[in-house]
Amino acid sequence: MQGSHSDADHFSLAPPVSRDGFSYQDEKFYVTSDPHKHPRMDAAELYELLTRTTPRTSDTTKGTRKGMDSIGPKKDREPHFYTAQMAHYGLKVLKTRGAAKKKLLAVFEAAGGELEVPETILDLEEELMEEWRKAEEARQQEVDDEEETGQKRKGKGKGRGAGQVKKKKLGHSGAPVVAAASTANTKMSKAQIQDKIKLLPIDTSRRILSRVLNEFPASEQIISEEITSVTMPMQEWAGIYFVELSHDMELQFQNSYLDTVLETYPSSTSAHLWAWFDFGIASGVMRSVGRAPTMLNEPVHVEWRGYDGESRSLSNTTFGPRNRAILAFLGNGRVKAEMMRFDCEGKFSFSGKFDKDETKKNAAKQKATVKKWKKQWREINKENQKSSNSMMYGSKFERCDESAFESDTTDGHHRRKKEIDLEKFLEADDRDRGSDEGWSEEEDSDNSDDY
Repeated sequence: MQGSHSDADHFSLAPPVSRDGFSYQDEKFYVTSDPHKHPRMDAAELYELLTRTTPRTSDTTKGTRKGMDSIGPKKDREPHFYTAQMAHYGLKVLKTRGAAKKKLLAVFEAAGGELEVPETILDLEEELMEEWRKAEEARQQEVDDEEETGQKRKGKGKGRGAGQVKKKKLGHSGAPVVAAASTANTKMSKAQIQDKIKLLPIDTSRRILSRVLNEFPASEQIISEEITSVTMPMQEWAGIYFVELSHDMELQFQNSYLDTVLETYPSSTSAHLWAWFDFGIASGVMRSVGRAPTMLNEPVHVEWRGYDGESRSLSNTTFGPRNRAILAFLGNGRVKAEMMRFDCEGKFSFSGKFDKDETKKNAAKQKATVKKWKKQWREINKENQKSSNSMMYGSKFERCDESAFESDTTDGHHRRKKEIDLEKFLEADDRDRGSDEGWSEEEDSDNSDDY
């Protein structure tokens, strides 16, 4: 979602409706900081932005900001953007960027990396939306009436051929705007329109659908049917799956009597999907890069931290940029996935169905399960692995679990310095240091064999 919109982005006829510092226009709910208009950023995206552009305390020494060197000021957002986000999430507004980011991050940290929109603000958004839509329909009717009057006058006029009539439309200020003269030969065929539809950006498609819904009541049933056919309630994907691995991986389990399983649930605000898998040769916790899925067959990019083999000791953990998979939930309790191999280069696939023998967990048990997975996720990292290994030589184990901040900004080993490239999500290679693909240049002399 874009954080700032100018008037050029708006195609509505009705002016914005505003109340209590919030406005609504053109199917957007935003906070205005003249001349900027900031919609609410998704909580997961906002948290990722904050953790990517805010150095940890341990990275800030002697006045330097080591954690920010690789990011640069161009990667951060404007102060008024963060001020608007505080308003969107019901927090006391702070005007300076540093103070606003610090407060937002503190609230996220206190809630385990999640943030909810207050019900009062959600209610206000709905009220303003309804008010604006009514005004938009009224203004559109005015335009239609004016065009109809113009068509009647055209029949009485002389000197203008078909397709040469200039039409008047209402602009943002309500003043008539003369549209460019159109000619009959510019009209697209149905096939051409279909081709153009395939190229439309998502935001434009949504805007067109909203307008069709408002102007043509008969479209409501069709749009409703299409939306409900592709949206997916949480119950469709959350649960325990019995998993079948691709043939090349199944060969490694021919003497195993263990079931291969996958269990998935959302975080409390659906900011992430969390999962546990056990494939025998590897097991661990998965966490999605973005939000939990809402659509059928939507690709869900996940990272995982876990254990090699059946041992669950911290000295036997695995983490890093090769620990990745892409899940897709197909509905009716089915899942398919592609995953980077544990033992060598390449990928493998697996599919699964809900385990009918397992009783569905209620919301409280799901929440408790996710909480346990978060704890495991944060304890699987380089420091705990090294400390556990040192116990073999008589050293005392010193636990060093990551904070919510650290677990979002590292892969358990290296500090990220770039956004994850989802187009190449399953192509990362942690041994290719020269590529500088999304990982910090910090090197430890004993890191080469950690993966």
